[in-house]
Amino acid sequence: MKFLLSFGLLAAFAVFFAMAKAKQSSWSEWADKPGAICNDTCGGCGRIEQVRTCTGGKSKSCKGASEQLAS
Repeated sequence: MKFLLSFGLLAAFAVFFAMAKAKQSSWSEWADKPGAICNDTCGGCGRIEQVRTCTGGKSKSCKGASEQLAS
């Protein structure tokens, strides 16, 4: 009986931690900003603005910038 209770608690904790990990926030892939235009200060196409969004999790607290200039 103790074994079953211990196993049940262990399984419950495993499910809890798996669900908590699945709900963590993460960044989407970088994408060109809608309406962004390449500038030509760097030669060729130059640089273009890119954005990404923080997804998942309740707080959506991703670390890092949501915008960048890409070559």
